[in-house]
Amino acid sequence: MNIADELQKLADLRRDGSLSDAEFADAKRRLLAQERQEGAGGPEVLKVEKVPVPKPGSGQVLIRVYAAALNPADYGQLGRPPPAGTRQIAGLDISGVIVAVAGGAVLV
Repeated sequence: MNIADELQKLADLRRDGSLSDAEFADAKRRLLAQERQEGAGGPEVLKVEKVPVPKPGSGQVLIRVYAAALNPADYGQLGRPPPAGTRQIAGLDISGVIVAVAGGAVLV
C-alpha cells in the first residue's frame, strides 16, 4: 500500500468515526515518505518509499517537513547513480519545523 492509499484509509476511518481527530493526526504524523533515487536516468528512477521516522544523531536536528521541492541540483544528480552502498534522497529544498534536537546540535 502506498502513502496516498494509507492516507485515504485513515481519512475514511476518521470520516466513519472509527478514529478521533487526535488519533487521525497522530497516525498521519507517523506516516513518513521519502523520494529516493534508484540508479541514473530521468524522473523514472525516483521511488517514493515509506520509512520509519528517524531519531536525530549527535549534532543533528529532526525537521518535520511541510513542503519539499526538487531543484537543479536534484535534477543534476539524476544523471549520476548514487555511490555504491548509499541512498540519494531527493528534495534539497524544504520548509518545516524543528521537532527534535540531539546533543551537540547548534541552532543559529
